[in-house]
Amino acid sequence: MAESFVRYQPHSRSFLIQQLRHSDPYLAAYAFKCLIRSQPLSLADIPADVIERREEINSVQFGCMGDQLPVGKYITEYFDSQQYRSDAK
Repeated sequence: MAESFVRYQPHSRSFLIQQLRHSDPYLAAYAFKCLIRSQPLSLADIPADVIERREEINSVQFGCMGDQLPVGKYITEYFDSQQYRSDAK
């Protein structure tokens, strides 16, 4: 679904960054998922108040393992995993 959104809304970056502050933490996490599929993104692109969000979401990671974690941690863990992948190359 995220891929479909960005395919039909290729210029949605500012809208999606706004949605990172959505009151529903799942919608905020989905906006992040759309962002990482639309354009290159770095941790510096994410507003500090978003990184500090503590509302918890259920997240499926590594294809089958689920975990409950704060939205801000969900976002930072993505960038941590990207750094790990580039270090492993």
